[in-house]
Parts: sequence; structure tokens; C-alpha cells
Amino acid sequence: LKKMNRHYSTQEYYEKVCLIRKYFPDANITTDVIVGFAEETNLQFENTKRFIEKIISILNTKVLLLIYFL
Repeated sequence: LKKMNRHYSTQEYYEKVCLIRKYFPDANITTDVIVGFAEETNLQFENTKRFIEKIISILNTKVLLLIYFL
């Protein structure tokens, strides 16, 4: 995340999603996920995938997934 100039951790993001869900159960939450970033390993990709699955399970909603290839 630091190389992408993100100033938060996955834990912080997770906590924010939980807080939003607690006070606004019907809120829509969107984000962009970048994979294949320079120097990303297969392990990092798998960690990202598991994290997204964790967030989706918290939201308990349908997910719109758009994939762009550059």
C-alpha cells in the first residue's frame, strides 16, 4: 500500500468498513483494487484476494466487479 501512496493499512480499512456497516447497515461501500502492481508477489496477490473476500462477507451484499487490463 505504501508504494501506491496509500496512507492506511488493511486493518484500518477493515475497521472503517465495520464502523460504517454498524451505523449505516444499508450503505454502499466502493473501492478500487489494484493487482499486478510492480513487484507484487503471488503471495501478496493471494492476501489481497482473501482480504477482499473478508470484506465482501462483512458487507453481505452483491458485488460488482469490474476488471480493467492495461
